[in-house]
Formats: sequence, C-alpha cells, structure tokens
Amino acid sequence: MSKTKIPAKLKADVLIRDGYQCLWCNRGPADGVTLHIDHVHPECFGGSTTIDNLGTLCSKCNLGKGAEYYGDYLLSTIFKVQNIWDKIITITKN
Repeated sequence: MSKTKIPAKLKADVLIRDGYQCLWCNRGPADGVTLHIDHVHPECFGGSTTIDNLGTLCSKCNLGKGAEYYGDYLLSTIFKVQNIWDKIITITKN
C-alpha cells in the first residue's frame, strides 16, 4: 500500500493543534528532535488522511512505533483526536 502525501497546510494545522510537540514524549524542536505528522489509525488499517486522524510525533517515537496505534500512542492522543473511539470500535468490529 502506498502512503498518501499529507498536504503542507494540513501538516501545519496538526503541528499548531499539537503545540509543536510530540504527543508521545512531549519533545519538540527546542529539544533537538524532528517532528513527523503521523496517522493515529494507520493507513494500512484503513485510516484516513484527515486532521482528526493525524498526530505529531518526533522521529524517534514515530519510527519506534511503526504501524502500531494501540498502547501508549493511543492513550497520548485520545484527548486530542476527535471521534477516536468511533475509529477504534470500527476497527475492532472488522
């Protein structure tokens, strides 16, 4: 499956919403990390490229978690991503 290119405007909107910090470790550019915009519900599991399914992760956290979206990452994004429970319920039913 090929990855969808996330438009620059959408990336900027996610960064602003997340305060330019990794949702997992809370580090940002001032800490010397590179930030990535990541799908909370991965594309490989049917996730969409929309602001309510994107979150900010630093490169270390993003590359370390791979396509997994349960666990710590989910817990750290649950209050920032709208309708996350609807996405989880949909996935677990399929």
